[in-house]
Amino acid sequence: MSLFKDLLSKKEENIFDDKDFAIGYKKQITIPLLNKRIIALMIDLLIPCIIYYLFVQFLNKINIIQLFDQKELMIKNLESLKKSGELGLKNQYMPDLKTTFIGALVNYLGMGVYIVYFWNKFSASPGKIIMRIKIVNYKDISKPSLKSFIIRYLGYPICIFNVFSFIFNKKKRLLHDVISGTIVIGS
Repeated sequence: MSLFKDLLSKKEENIFDDKDFAIGYKKQITIPLLNKRIIALMIDLLIPCIIYYLFVQFLNKINIIQLFDQKELMIKNLESLKKSGELGLKNQYMPDLKTTFIGALVNYLGMGVYIVYFWNKFSASPGKIIMRIKIVNYKDISKPSLKSFIIRYLGYPICIFNVFSFIFNKKKRLLHDVISGTIVIGS
């Protein structure tokens, strides 16, 4: 636990002595701490959730869909209870694996469009903008290409290993930074 506490409480630092890093770049470069990156990610995840919630509420108000119709669910459970003599949970709708996978894939791709758009337009997601950090090419601190941003996003699912790469990597690059040739710096 003290390893994570030390990791989150350290100051941002200018740590580069790598010959391949930021060739010809003269300004001081600061590397944001893990807590800044985690807060930026939480903001990035929160914004689409709020938008989705407001969208669903709007659709409910104009009666296009009724996702949260508890009365209908109670009626179905009561009918099921009458037929089976049990609690009625057996007949309640449960999505199958294919539906769950397709939903997860649509969410992942939708989030990818949102994140990659911001990265490509501003070199930062909304969370990174708020936290004053940005994504740049590792070699020359220029704006990465769209291809690099897409590769970076596709590398996100390996995030469970990212914390370990941040802890043990002197340059504080996460795995998706390494495979896309990018680095996150203070803006």
